[in-house]
Amino acid sequence: MHSSPGRSRGAPHLFALLAIGLSLAAGASVYATDRLATQWDARTFSTDPPDWLDRSGLGPARYLTLPRSNDFLGTQLESWNRDLRGVILLGKPAFDPYPVEVARIARDGRLIVAGRPTRPEVLVVNVDGSAIDLEGRVVARPRQGLVAYRIPANARVRSLARGLSPDGWTGTQLDYQVWPRRPGHYELTLTLPADTPQRKAMLSAGGAKRTVVLHAARRVHLSLPTTGAPLHVVVDVPTSPLGGRVLGAQVVALRFVSA
Repeated sequence: MHSSPGRSRGAPHLFALLAIGLSLAAGASVYATDRLATQWDARTFSTDPPDWLDRSGLGPARYLTLPRSNDFLGTQLESWNRDLRGVILLGKPAFDPYPVEVARIARDGRLIVAGRPTRPEVLVVNVDGSAIDLEGRVVARPRQGLVAYRIPANARVRSLARGLSPDGWTGTQLDYQVWPRRPGHYELTLTLPADTPQRKAMLSAGGAKRTVVLHAARRVHLSLPTTGAPLHVVVDVPTSPLGGRVLGAQVVALRFVSA
């Protein structure tokens, strides 16, 4: 028995319609997922408004990212602001293949960018994972983790705390250095929130070393001498979330006192 021509032609058409329907459904699903991811990125890493630099009237600026900082903040900044004119890395590798300039801190504390001292300009600094005491004037704080400075020519860095977040938490390691290097002592106050497991903190500065045990809801005041060597703090965290943020200790106060 032979099938009719109409039925023979109808089967391929039916499969084609099903394929088109599945493609449309899959495309809509991918679009919805991409849109949700974009919205999550904007809520988590962007500012309000996202083009705050262009609206601020501060003029052209460069982005300075510090060690251990989350550079998704910088990605959002670059994507939305035409007044951002360059990216500067301090103490970290490049996070994408685009052109960047490398900065370092000279022995006298001057911030050197691409081999030259700074010019008068605006720097948007990513302080998400480190804290800096930079010569200049704070002109904007668009969100936690970003601070805009208007700096003078030959701007100097007075101190840099690698591994100190804006909320005062360290991870497993904190490195604190001041410029110019000179003898004195570091003063540090550490604590833990209530119901936090106790942990050890090991401090060193050159040959000086000290180990303390941190307890929940107690403040520990510490002083460590130095001949000019930076301060290193290592916190032994007993447990940490898999793939999540590691919380070491809360820094209530941190400063250097000259001899």
